[in-house]
Amino acid sequence: MMEKKPTINDIAAMVGVSKATVSMVISKKDQNISEQTRTKILQAAKKIGYVPNLAARSLNTKMSGTIGVIVPDITNPFFAQLARAVEDTASGADYSVILCNSDNSPQKETAYANLLVSKQADGVILMSGGKDRRPIEIFKQNGVPCVPVDRCVKGYPEETGVSCDSQAGIAEAVRYLYEKGKRDIAFVGEQSRTSVFEQRRDAYIRVMTEYGIFKNHMAEGSLDLLGGAKATKEILSTAKNADAILYCADIMAIGGLKLLAENHIRIPGEMGVMGFDNIQMAGYTSPGLTTMAQPVYEMGKTACEILFSSLLGNETAKKIVFMPRLIVRDSV
Repeated sequence: MMEKKPTINDIAAMVGVSKATVSMVISKKDQNISEQTRTKILQAAKKIGYVPNLAARSLNTKMSGTIGVIVPDITNPFFAQLARAVEDTASGADYSVILCNSDNSPQKETAYANLLVSKQADGVILMSGGKDRRPIEIFKQNGVPCVPVDRCVKGYPEETGVSCDSQAGIAEAVRYLYEKGKRDIAFVGEQSRTSVFEQRRDAYIRVMTEYGIFKNHMAEGSLDLLGGAKATKEILSTAKNADAILYCADIMAIGGLKLLAENHIRIPGEMGVMGFDNIQMAGYTSPGLTTMAQPVYEMGKTACEILFSSLLGNETAKKIVFMPRLIVRDSV
C-alpha cells in the first residue's frame, strides 16, 4: 500500500495553524506572518517531506514554478558552471529549471524562447549569442521576465543583466604580460564575435596600441578546444616572433597549450600563454594556466536572484558588473 503524500493539512495540524497560513508561507506570501510561525511551518514541511504541488500552485498564483536557462554551449565549462549556479539557486527556492542549449544559433534561441513561453516558464536566464533580438521580443510580448548574463543582447536595456568587466580584465592581462617582458603579444578571439568577445578584442587592441606594440597578430576560432588549437596554429604561421598568446577564453587557451606542446614549444620559456575565465580545468593543465578569473558561480547566482526579485514585483532594471582578477600560475 502506498504511503499518503504529505499535504498542507498535515503541516497545519503539526504546527497548530490554519491551512491558509501554511499556504501563504509555502507560496512565499508570508509578509504578515511572524518569523517564528514561518520557521515552524518550514521545519514541519521539511520533516514530513512535503513537496509543493506545482500544478496547484500554478492555478492559485498563475506561476508554474519553473524558469528557463538558455546557454550557448553546455559542454563549455564556463557555461556549465553558470547553469549550475542558476540551478542551485532555483532549487533553493523550490523552482525547477528547463535547460536549453542554443549552440549559439539565433534560430535555436528563438525556438527555445517560444518553447519556454509555451511551457509557461515564469522567467528566463539568457546567455545569448547576442545577434538576434527576437528571443527578447518574444519574452517581452508574453510578459516573461528575462535576465541576460555574460553577454549583452541587442534590443535589451543596457542597465539590465549580470556581466564581468571584460575590457578591464583584458587590459590587466596585457599589462601583466608586458610587465613580464612580453613585447609581441598575439591575441586569439572567438569567431562568432559576440559582444563580450568584441569587447575583449577591442581592449587588447587599445592597450597594445597604448604601449606602442600592436602588430595585428590576431586569429579567431570556435569557442572550444579545437578552435583554440587551430587559431594557435595560425598564430605560429603568421606571427613567427610572438612571445605570448592571450586567449579570449580558457577553453581555447587549453586547446592552444596542447598544440604548442605538440610543436615542442616551451611554455613559458619560448611562449607565454594566458587565458580568461578561470574554469576549473585551468588549474589542472601542465603548466598551470595563468588567467583572468571571472566569478562565474556568483554571476549565475546573482542573475537568478535578480530574476526572482522581478517575479516578486520588484524593480528589474538592475545591472551588476563584476570585476575579474588575475590568477597567476605557470604559463607566463
